Amino acid sequence: MNIDTLEAIAVAVAAYEYNGGYIKEPVFGELNDIQKWTNKDIMYSYFQLDHYSVRDPSKRPPLLKITDEHRSQADNIRAYTKKIYSKHCHMSQKKTIIHHMI
Repeated sequence: MNIDTLEAIAVAVAAYEYNGGYIKEPVFGELNDIQKWTNKDIMYSYFQLDHYSVRDPSKRPPLLKITDEHRSQADNIRAYTKKIYSKHCHMSQKKTIIHHMI
């Protein structure tokens, strides 16, 4: 499965917004039910990468709606990352990284 990088960043932005930050471990309630899903679980669910989860929708991460604002923020993140990458990497590092991306 090929996932568009910009869409993946947009989903990460939406998950961060939904959770009010980065959640690395799920937060459980008194009845051992998940109160906050991890950002990673939300992303896996969005791209339907978690093939082994429970079929009950109430026990799955929320399916977020990705907006144009999320995509715009993702584009800004990508541009900023490219700027930092260009500024701080030596040419030999850039060639190696690009080679591994192809």
